[in-house]
Amino acid sequence: MPQAIPEGLTREHVLRALAELSSGADHPFGQPTGYELLHEGRRYPPKAVIGLAYRHLAGRVLLPDEFSGGEAQANHVLRQLGFTVVEKRRTFDEVYEEAVGREYHRRMEMWSSLLGLG
Repeated sequence: MPQAIPEGLTREHVLRALAELSSGADHPFGQPTGYELLHEGRRYPPKAVIGLAYRHLAGRVLLPDEFSGGEAQANHVLRQLGFTVVEKRRTFDEVYEEAVGREYHRRMEMWSSLLGLG
């Protein structure tokens, strides 16, 4: 069960984590699903930022299952520290795939209705 993000993270901790992510640091976090942190023209996964920033506070990465991302925790902490967190932009491919899927299901429902009418 995720716990609260421990207190004590500072803007400097976060800036150090952003520098690590910019240089391609490995981390145990996946891609952001709903939100991104905007900083100096780049986008970062908020949960990874918090997890890596924690290392600069406590000497270890705060693991993904130890806290929640999203508005309840990660985004809130980042905004409190003066960072901008926005909803994630979806790529054209993601939008296209979703639209094709919706259309496919719509057509299958219509086809089933037609078959039912004989």
